[in-house]
Amino acid sequence: MDATAKAETTEEWSPGTGCCHGSEGDAPPIGSKYWDGHDLWCWTNYDYHHDDGTFATWCQNSTSGAWEQGYISKCAAVEGWCD
Repeated sequence: MDATAKAETTEEWSPGTGCCHGSEGDAPPIGSKYWDGHDLWCWTNYDYHHDDGTFATWCQNSTSGAWEQGYISKCAAVEGWCD
């Protein structure tokens, strides 16, 4: 696949589970136009929980990998865009 075809593919993104529900696999392609006006894409990992029973929420931005959000973060427990 050449670079042009790849760019066209990334512009066809849409979340697979609806408007607001997030998951790592549903995140828009890194650097795509869909990040315009958005800060973070977040999802909850229901396969892992902390000792207090809460689940881990992870977020990524338009240029990098994911990191866990602290429980006091505005993005904790967000599924989808966190602006």
